[in-house]
Amino acid sequence: METAVAKKGETAIAGDFDRLIDAMFTAFIVAGSVVILLPTLVRIAERSSGLVQNQMLFTQSQMYTGNVDQRWLYADGNTKWLNLVENSPYTPWVAADFYNYGPDKAYIGINTPGPWSELQNGEGLQTNMIGAARRIEAIFYKCDSDKKATVKVEGKY
Repeated sequence: METAVAKKGETAIAGDFDRLIDAMFTAFIVAGSVVILLPTLVRIAERSSGLVQNQMLFTQSQMYTGNVDQRWLYADGNTKWLNLVENSPYTPWVAADFYNYGPDKAYIGINTPGPWSELQNGEGLQTNMIGAARRIEAIFYKCDSDKKATVKVEGKY
């Protein structure tokens, strides 16, 4: 009978030892996974916070601050431009109102020299870029050959 009891005790000890080894192995796998995955998770978190920060900056850049910038554009047969980012006010406009004082028609391009918006003598044009991917960074303007026009523009940023 002693032999049977000893075997039973040995089995119980062996079972505890197997559970202990399993627990240690699981702890080792978990710790190793954390060590391996942690830098990757940190990079993912940094990138996602950068995306959130970029979205916040974009949203702030789309906000209207209440500033108005008035300019006079003197158009002739040559294409001219007004760069709002590299020159004063050093920030793009959210919206702009154009009015052609003539005597001839003028052509206006927003951010690129064309497509052109035709502005007859005495006509006005309103442009609103709120919510657009790109605001008004440059204004291109011209007239037909041997023609002239004076255009008043009020930009809002």
